Amino acid sequence: MLMSGLYAQNGLPPAGANRGMALGGTGVSFQDHHAVWTNPAGLAGVDDFGLNLAGEQRFGLSELQQVSLGAALGTELGGFGFSLSSFGYASLRESRIGLSYGRSLSENFRIGGELLGLNTSIEGYDSRFTATFSLGMQIDILRELTVGFRAYSPFRVETAEGEFLPQLFSVGFSYQPNKKLTLLTQVDQDLDEETRIRVGLEYLVTEAFTLRIGGSSGPAELSFGVEYLATEEIRIQVAGRYHETLGITPGVGVVYAR
Repeated sequence: MLMSGLYAQNGLPPAGANRGMALGGTGVSFQDHHAVWTNPAGLAGVDDFGLNLAGEQRFGLSELQQVSLGAALGTELGGFGFSLSSFGYASLRESRIGLSYGRSLSENFRIGGELLGLNTSIEGYDSRFTATFSLGMQIDILRELTVGFRAYSPFRVETAEGEFLPQLFSVGFSYQPNKKLTLLTQVDQDLDEETRIRVGLEYLVTEAFTLRIGGSSGPAELSFGVEYLATEEIRIQVAGRYHETLGITPGVGVVYAR
């Protein structure tokens, strides 16, 4: 069961750390530090330096822990990102490293790309390293409405005989009618799996407290989370995801931005 759980994860990007997790796995329209996980084009919207450390324990099983570290830096040349994540346990582990870049081509149009290295190690067997990439794009249709596109490992990459990385194509929208409320929706299509629909809602209750809820189909999952602004530079995030069959996945995270 644990091996099947790991290979179901193999090659898939983390869902925007705790923010994306709480918002149903949406994120291709993110324009903050979390874009390092969801769409490299969103890094063009970063104008400072930020670190994001997140962890989750899938379905409450210690063997299915994931720890992720993301960093983003905004410059005059565009936004640069670095990501590192580890999933599994000592005998069965997948590690992921990524370098990404996003820039604005106009006031309303952003593009980006990411180079990725994936390593799977199983105790008693040789580890397997695979390289791939992703491409992203974002367009501001209106001041309040953004659409994002991402192609994750768009070409078929074989990791072992008869095994391939997921080819994942995503399109998503974010609508922000005011400064407090953001609505998100996203469609993910893995070429070997059924289409997944994702939705999320983010509400700024106060300047220091943000509430998030979301959901996704195939399989059905509900998600939730909160964020607390502890200091001007540090935010604490707590999130959870409920799977209709396997139960709850808790997650926590810390974001540092200056």
